[in-house]
Amino acid sequence: MSLLNYIGNRQECLGDNRFGIQRGTLPNITASVSSSCVNYEDTGFISMSNITGGRGPVYQYSLYDVSASAFITQSTAVSSAIISDLSNSTYSLNISNEGVFAYTQSITISCPPPPNLEVDYIVVGGGSAGVGSGAGGNGGGIVSGSLSIPYRTTLTNTVGIGGTSSGGVIVLNAGSSSISSSTLGLFGAGGATSGKSGAPGLFDQGLSGPENTQGGGAGSSKNGNNGVSGQNGDGGTGSLWLDAKWYAGGGGGTNFGDPTPANPGYPGLGGGGTAQTGTGPDGLPYQLNGYNGRGGGAAGSGTSGGSGVVIIRYSTGSVRPAFGGTITEAGGYYYHTFTGSGDFRYAKS
Repeated sequence: MSLLNYIGNRQECLGDNRFGIQRGTLPNITASVSSSCVNYEDTGFISMSNITGGRGPVYQYSLYDVSASAFITQSTAVSSAIISDLSNSTYSLNISNEGVFAYTQSITISCPPPPNLEVDYIVVGGGSAGVGSGAGGNGGGIVSGSLSIPYRTTLTNTVGIGGTSSGGVIVLNAGSSSISSSTLGLFGAGGATSGKSGAPGLFDQGLSGPENTQGGGAGSSKNGNNGVSGQNGDGGTGSLWLDAKWYAGGGGGTNFGDPTPANPGYPGLGGGGTAQTGTGPDGLPYQLNGYNGRGGGAAGSGTSGGSGVVIIRYSTGSVRPAFGGTITEAGGYYYHTFTGSGDFRYAKS
């Protein structure tokens, strides 16, 4: 926001004394002008106030877009103007007074594009269902990193669903999640399968799944444990992100067809399912299905893996510049969370 004050130069009218016209001085026109080049809703403004001076009661205003060679507004009643295209534009603001002496004063306002938006992101694929005689499901793949996003860039986000199974057989494979942009590329995390966890790539496979019927599912960063006599295997550990939450944990092994088996395996940190009761160390209450929005593997056959998630965060400021997803604020950051497909937009359009 800038406050621009401009004062008209003194101008003289040269008359001819033979006709009784005397040299005169045009009173200065003064005005206060405030301008905002961008507010991320894709509009800015230029407004005028405290306009005095000149001759006659009527002032005329015009705003000229120098870059586009076009007038934005011309009026005798407008004291402000809304600008819809602010990137790389220069504007000339004129006030004239059509009294005895015509008068015009111009000022130049430059609106450079806003800086890139620096973001962190995590992409989590869907977790798989459990298979066989109670083997835990595997956690989805994870990819994370940082991006520098130019003004008016749109990121298209896809979120993978969790897998399902019935009678020890996969009914639906888990889906992959991704962030894509025409200028920044594609960042994808694979959905888990019955034999592998997901991986940081849409078509890659990660850690190995359970090796026996009651083995724990693989997490995104660690394999699960095999089941042994009288003990089902625990799920593998997922991954901890910048929001202090765990994602893509493997599901605990269970006994096929028994919702309350003896010695069920514990889930890995990150939303894996289990037949245990209580609450895990990652703060999530135990449940049979993998957690949606975490990409956790399911707890054995007949249960579902958790859907994936895409999260984009950036530091808070006086104005929130981006749109899309479920937006929350915590720890000095805005978080845009996508549990289904949707766009992240830096500026409204």
